[in-house]
Amino acid sequence: MPQLPADSNFDHRIEWGEDALTICLRGQLVYETLVPLQSCWEAVRGQPRPTVFLDLSGVTFLASGALGSLLALRGWLAARGHQLRLSALSSQVRDVLRITGVAPIFSIDDAATVAPA
Repeated sequence: MPQLPADSNFDHRIEWGEDALTICLRGQLVYETLVPLQSCWEAVRGQPRPTVFLDLSGVTFLASGALGSLLALRGWLAARGHQLRLSALSSQVRDVLRITGVAPIFSIDDAATVAPA
């Protein structure tokens, strides 16, 4: 079984707007990237906006732990009256959401990129 590099080429960018924020994720969302992914979510929780756009066009792999993390973020935002919208899903992410049956839980935009409002 091949070993993934420690960072799994994970990178992210957060852009805060007045009413929304956009998070662009890139790389593999796997066990090794859960710590930096959680740091990203903590930044979102520290300065939430009514709408959070999550651009997943650069995500090449989505593992179960990262999927659980996304579900937890969605629940946290929803409990506070905010919305998480997934956008620009890579085919790998779209397949994982469909196969696991959680696609209907998320608001999904098909646009290639979503700019903050």
